[in-house]
Amino acid sequence: TERKLSFDAASVLEGAGSRYGPAATLVDFNDILDRGEPFALIAKPCDITAVRNLARLDPRVDEHMRYALAFVCGGASDLTKSEQVLQRFGLREDELSLFRYRGHGNPGLNRIETKDGRAFKISYRQLWEDEDKWMI
Repeated sequence: TERKLSFDAASVLEGAGSRYGPAATLVDFNDILDRGEPFALIAKPCDITAVRNLARLDPRVDEHMRYALAFVCGGASDLTKSEQVLQRFGLREDELSLFRYRGHGNPGLNRIETKDGRAFKISYRQLWEDEDKWMI
């Protein structure tokens, strides 16, 4: 998962989709503030909290941040969950070109693509069906 910056409607649509995983959402947040322009932030609740805390020290946050949108966060999956999914399909990490937990709908399918063009899908329910093995 990587954070995405969008400055026009086309890039917002291009970046749309559910990516539930760890990302450095605020890696260049000061650069955004330095732009001196209105913005919206879509991030994990902990990132929104960090920005709200920053607002106590930096008035640019309240001056320019028009919206702060957070989704419900149940934690980030331990990497072993990803490894289990790869094992399920007999794949190695170095074979992958894409590993997407969900998206293209809500919650959407887990999709895996390999460098040699193979594709694998499982439903969100199948991915998390064994609650005894959740690694959060």
